[in-house]
Amino acid sequence: MTTMINIQTTADNTTLEAIKALLFKIDPAAIFEAYGEQQNYLSKEDEEHLKRISDMDDKGELEYVSMDEMNAHVNSLFKKYGA
Repeated sequence: MTTMINIQTTADNTTLEAIKALLFKIDPAAIFEAYGEQQNYLSKEDEEHLKRISDMDDKGELEYVSMDEMNAHVNSLFKKYGA
């Protein structure tokens, strides 16, 4: 089971490092991410993915559809597969 939590605190870096160390003692596979007010909330992988999407948009390589078009498409798929 995976659990995600969001804690907002004014703790200093020393305290955060202590919490991180404790967490990794409990669960070495845990993921601990800390962000300051000016830092990016995206992972490096997500940031790169967003950049690729933005670049594609800038080049006119993306096709956008309205919500009505998307709903019609999804409904046709449901009908096609008997749902």
